[in-house]
Amino acid sequence: MKGGLAHLRSLHVGVYRIIHRFRPGANTVVVETVRHRSEAYR
Repeated sequence: MKGGLAHLRSLHVGVYRIIHRFRPGANTVVVETVRHRSEAYR
């Protein structure tokens, strides 16, 4: 992703799009949002 979303990553699981970021210092993944694909691409 670009711009203000550069630190975020996207993952598709079935019909859902998951936006997350990885925190390397804490070795954790933070889920920002989970949306159905029909909502995510409007």
